[in-house]
Amino acid sequence: MAQKTFREALLARLADDKIKLPEVARGSGVSLPQLRKLVARDAATTNVEDAARIAAFFGVTLDQFLGNPELSGPIEIMRLYTSLPPHLRVRMQAYAEGLLEAQEATQEQPATTYE
Repeated sequence: MAQKTFREALLARLADDKIKLPEVARGSGVSLPQLRKLVARDAATTNVEDAARIAAFFGVTLDQFLGNPELSGPIEIMRLYTSLPPHLRVRMQAYAEGLLEAQEATQEQPATTYE
């Protein structure tokens, strides 16, 4: 099953709930021009903070809004990352790369057998 884009999820929710964009803008704090661009352009995207605000307006989490509960971890990581100032983003990325290297090194080591 193909994964739904945020734009597709928003369009579906607007149609299902019969809600107009000005109402979403007022309730979510996302600007009306930004929402209009998002629904008008096929390849339009938005940042994770605004996406979370829009989902919250509809009373759900972002992963629920997209219909994929497996996204909650990556969405939270992205939210945390974008909340950090640039110098801490660099540190967070370096830490994550270090974790990945350590995991890969552990997987490459042959298993030790004990007699």
